[in-house]
Amino acid sequence: MKAIQVYLRERTYHGKIVFQYSFHKSPKLFKWMLGLEYFKYDREQKMLYSEAIDEVLDMLEIASKGKLAINKHYFRKELVTQAQHSTVNRLNKISIPKYLYNTKLTVKLARINDEDVFLLTSEHILRCKEVLSTVDFVSYSRRLSAFIIPMKEQYLLKLLCICRGRIFISLHQHVKIQSLYLQSYFWRQCYNTDISVPEEYLKHLKGHNYSSNTIQNYYSSFLSSNIIVFQRAETLTRLAPLKLMTLF
Repeated sequence: MKAIQVYLRERTYHGKIVFQYSFHKSPKLFKWMLGLEYFKYDREQKMLYSEAIDEVLDMLEIASKGKLAINKHYFRKELVTQAQHSTVNRLNKISIPKYLYNTKLTVKLARINDEDVFLLTSEHILRCKEVLSTVDFVSYSRRLSAFIIPMKEQYLLKLLCICRGRIFISLHQHVKIQSLYLQSYFWRQCYNTDISVPEEYLKHLKGHNYSSNTIQNYYSSFLSSNIIVFQRAETLTRLAPLKLMTLF
């Protein structure tokens, strides 16, 4: 059975960036999506929407069990259109869309009440509270003037998805991440794009015993190449190595 196409757009709603969803008329699908915790409907604007975080898209695809296909054509097209109108592109160069962060959180190690936790510190506590106050796995300590989350990598992944584009998250030197997949989320924080690097590519690099810094450099180059190729409306499989080098 062919999957139902759900079209994704990014737009501003009441001063916040949200994901807007549309599909061919299907009352059954509309009712099902509204039954999921992340989705809301604005009757006045006739808009089905959610927070603009990747976690929502992952959850939607998993919950649908393959019956839905998230079509990001318009979403990517709008990102590329924005880049094409930038000053850099008018100079006949490629613009890599990136976020500019004014707020930063640092993840540190701590032990509180005989329990190992991640401590999140920042010089912009009020701004961070605006973003994190409703997140169920995040608590705030007035005594420490810091946020606390359980010491599990899955919560760091969720935190990155929630804060993407709003708060930059850095790791203290004592915090070591085991998951390469999670590390890639830290690396891609600054890229304002839905284009990603296949996890298989990361595993391939790790299998060759490359250092974390080397893998990060390859990751950034691969991601930039994907963005450039997409903007040039070409595919990686059709590009000769020498032609790929001319894109930079």
